[in-house]
Amino acid sequence: MPVTHRESNTRLYNIWVNMKARCYRPTGRGYKDYGGRGIIMCDEWKNSYEAFRDWSKNNGYRDDLSIDRIDNDGNYEPNNCRWVDIYIQANNKRDNRFVTVDGETKTISQWSRIVGINKKTIQQRLDRGMSDEDAIKTPIYDSKMINIGKKYNHLTVLKYIETKNHNNYFLCKCDCGKEEIYKGNSVFTGHRKSCGCSNGTHRMTGTKLHKIWLSARHNRGLCKIWDDDFTEFYKWSTQNGYKDGLILGRIDKNKPCSPDNCEWLTRKQMQNKMTNCNFYECNGERHTLSEWEEITGNSYGAMKERIKKGWDIESALFAPKGYKYTENGKYETTHDR
Repeated sequence: MPVTHRESNTRLYNIWVNMKARCYRPTGRGYKDYGGRGIIMCDEWKNSYEAFRDWSKNNGYRDDLSIDRIDNDGNYEPNNCRWVDIYIQANNKRDNRFVTVDGETKTISQWSRIVGINKKTIQQRLDRGMSDEDAIKTPIYDSKMINIGKKYNHLTVLKYIETKNHNNYFLCKCDCGKEEIYKGNSVFTGHRKSCGCSNGTHRMTGTKLHKIWLSARHNRGLCKIWDDDFTEFYKWSTQNGYKDGLILGRIDKNKPCSPDNCEWLTRKQMQNKMTNCNFYECNGERHTLSEWEEITGNSYGAMKERIKKGWDIESALFAPKGYKYTENGKYETTHDR
C-alpha cells in the first residue's frame, strides 16, 4: 500500500526504518549486532510505522532523544524500549566497562563526567594496568605524566598541588634541600632543573666525559645514581683513572654501567677484552692488531684495510706506508710516489 502518513522525511520515521534495517537486512552495517544476534521488532511495530509513532509520542519522544532497549539482549517492543539521552544510552551498551571506586560502580563514561577526565584517558590508564582508584583519581598532568617521587635532574617531585590556567603545579625538592612549587611540564622537559642554586648545572656539557656519559646512558644503560646525576659519574671517573683517550668498558657485558662494573681502558685493552677480537700470527708471534700497531708502527686502520684487501699477514703488518702489494707477495718491489 502507498505511504499515507506523509512523514517519510521526519526523524522519527528514519529511526523506524533504521531499526528494521538493523534487524532484517543482512547486508546492513549493524545487522551482526542486532538481527545477527536474534534481535527482532515486535509484529505491531514491524508492520506499522503509525503504531511505533503513536507509542513514541505517548512515551516521551523528543528530537534530542534516542531509542534504547532496556535489556540489550531483548527485542524492539513497547515493554523493552524507552527514549533516553545520549549519556544514558552510552551507559547501557553491552560492551561497557564498569569501574568501582570507594564502593561505587559506574561506567567509564559516568566517571568521566564526574571527575572531569576524558574517558579515553581513563580507558588507557586501565589498559596500562592502573588500579580502578588510581585511574579515576589521578589528576591530569600537562602533556606528559609526571611521576610522584621521581627525580628529574636536581628536582624530586613530592606531590601534586593544583591545576591553574591549564597548567599543573607540583611541590618539588631540590638537591640543596629547598622545596618550591613548579609547573609540571617545565620539570618534565628539563627547562626547570633546580631551584636556582648554582643553576643546578655541572658546566661540563659538551666535554668528552659528558659525551661518554650521554652515550652510555642512551646505548648501554646506567645505574640509578649515575643516570640521575652526571656529577656522580664525574666523581667516580676522576677518582678511577679517567683521562682523555680512554674508553669506558664494562666488566660484565650483561649488566648496566655502574661503579663496580666499569673501568677505564686504552683502545688496545678494550679490543683485547672483546669476545670477537681477532689475533694475527706472524714470525712466531701472535697478537691483536692493536698490539701489532705498537710493534710495527703501522696504523691499526691501515693494517686492517690491507688484510681486508687480501694481503698476506706479513705484508699487511710490516709494509711501510706508501707501498703497494704485488702478485708475488713482495711489497718492496712497488712503491707509491
